[in-house]
Amino acid sequence: MFNNYEIPRHNLLNRLGDVTKDGQYVTPIKDPNKRHGAGLGLLSAGRVIITSVCETLGTKALTIAIRYAAVRKQFGPDEEIPILEYQSHSLMIVNYLSSVKINTKLN
Repeated sequence: MFNNYEIPRHNLLNRLGDVTKDGQYVTPIKDPNKRHGAGLGLLSAGRVIITSVCETLGTKALTIAIRYAAVRKQFGPDEEIPILEYQSHSLMIVNYLSSVKINTKLN
């Protein structure tokens, strides 16, 4: 689909390197390891932001799930009890709670 497709030079993201008019790649960073590190460094900020957003949304989702489980009652033959009191449900929530807390401490 994109075979033999030319991108105009003024559209290139050329912070760490550029392409001359004759098609040669030039870069101000001569050491390939430093150039690779500089390229990866640009991605680090995005990874930190994504991790923070996931942590925040996971905490909010877990808060909603715990509150719902405490209020929602399961009907039965005798009396209604909150689904949080069922071992299978509470173990599942504790598993997610521990994951969120560990991720919060690591970040």
